[in-house]
Amino acid sequence: MNLYESPPRYDPPPPPPSGMPRREDISHLDTLAVVHYVVGGIFVFISCLPLLYLLLGTILVTGGAAAAASEAARHAHGGMGADPAQFALVPAALGGFFMVIFGLAALFNAAIGVGIILSGRFLRQQRNYIYSFVVACLMCLSVPLGTILGVFTIIVLSRESVKRLYGRTF
Repeated sequence: MNLYESPPRYDPPPPPPSGMPRREDISHLDTLAVVHYVVGGIFVFISCLPLLYLLLGTILVTGGAAAAASEAARHAHGGMGADPAQFALVPAALGGFFMVIFGLAALFNAAIGVGIILSGRFLRQQRNYIYSFVVACLMCLSVPLGTILGVFTIIVLSRESVKRLYGRTF
């Protein structure tokens, strides 16, 4: 081959007939669906972690921690009892704050996880194109797994052949 010759020309394979879906597209959508199930499951599992703080907030609100500390202080001081003003440092308001904030965090993460799992189901069924596309865009905000999965989902959903699978013409 001469240095000034052009390299051999690469011709991509011809597209399948218009009514026939490409196996590669269906395979990519199925793979993305499985990964959506896994990432959604991880989100749902992580949503259980704030429940520990929710439990801590419940203990603070009900006064369980103050009663246990009062009992421990009474035994430590020879049964004299402890000054109730000491335990004003752990107000029930802090427990309420824990309950609200971490309860909302748990619900938020669980909702995201269920939304991702639902998107995986829609990818497998090749329906609700817009929903899967929007979820893929939102997943890009969740670094690093969500970003990787979101970008690959956007790439696959942007193909013309995949849009035809969904019945989209735009």
